[in-house]
Amino acid sequence: MQTKPEILYIDAQVRGLPTTQRILAALPDVHTELITDLDSMQLPEDFLRAKQQWLMTQSTKRWYHTMQHDGGTTTIEADFVMNAPYDCSYSPLPVIIARRPFLTIHVNIEEALADLGRRCAAQPGQQFRLRCGCLGDPLAMEPSLHLAELLIPFFAWTPNASLEFKTRAVTPTELKKIPHHGRTTILMTVTTERIIADEERGSPSLADRCTALTQLAELGYPIGIVIDPIVQYPDWAADYRCLLETVAQSLPVKLLSRIELSCFHYPRGLPVKVASRFPASRIFFGELVPVNGCFRYLRQVRTQIYQQLVGEIRRCMPQVPITIVDEHGIDTADLLQGVPPVTRTYC
Repeated sequence: MQTKPEILYIDAQVRGLPTTQRILAALPDVHTELITDLDSMQLPEDFLRAKQQWLMTQSTKRWYHTMQHDGGTTTIEADFVMNAPYDCSYSPLPVIIARRPFLTIHVNIEEALADLGRRCAAQPGQQFRLRCGCLGDPLAMEPSLHLAELLIPFFAWTPNASLEFKTRAVTPTELKKIPHHGRTTILMTVTTERIIADEERGSPSLADRCTALTQLAELGYPIGIVIDPIVQYPDWAADYRCLLETVAQSLPVKLLSRIELSCFHYPRGLPVKVASRFPASRIFFGELVPVNGCFRYLRQVRTQIYQQLVGEIRRCMPQVPITIVDEHGIDTADLLQGVPPVTRTYC
């Protein structure tokens, strides 16, 4: 996995920001180009080539894209990094990435943290949770970006705020010396060995992800697992059983804050867009139907998949809370009956 760009584009408006300067100092040998008009940039025809070209700019609208309220906790989803250096066949391309496929870093982070700090101070009885990694993987480039060094300490010293990184990256070395006070959770995204090998080019192996998560737990970071995507294919049940047994044997299970489950789904048109990059992929050939703007397995199929996996988790990790995310039209309360409760998130 490449953690340095071939070229680093700099939006002229952010040239003087502290985060921009810090990234430039960390990448002294990388060719840079100042851009005054982002709309005039020539886009690479090769999607993988675009991932090797980084763009530093700022959020054009509000710095977060989703906010959810659940009792005393407000969850804010934000992506300071859009896109990731590895190539996953199933990853949908949001409009902003499709129009600008570079690996994009929003460097107005201090502005975002100042805004969040004001929110926290104005509502001291409310808990705020910032979740990063829905549209990119900031930790994958941590050796070059050092974004965690800026984000984690803010939450370490803000009593009613916490941070979550959703990632596939192996970063215990980079996070080792950052004071976190247990207020930053690392959620490692995993799937079966077959999906990782065939559909997640350039990403760390399952063994490396489990080893990294164990090391982060030893450093005091709260940890969790995100099983995404859950794909139905021949022998899928045996492969996911093996995945869960590997997790149970490799990780300090008693320290897992939760396991999130998410069935495979994708937006209209995605199979055509990835066909040239993944000509051998068969994950789009299942019995999927349009549901709320995405193609998903039939409701009864998704229910059976979740029943299978919840049962396996109960068998090998009975005390770990489970949540089902990115789901529509299924009564998850019945599926999770008897499972230690956690906040359920619906996207």
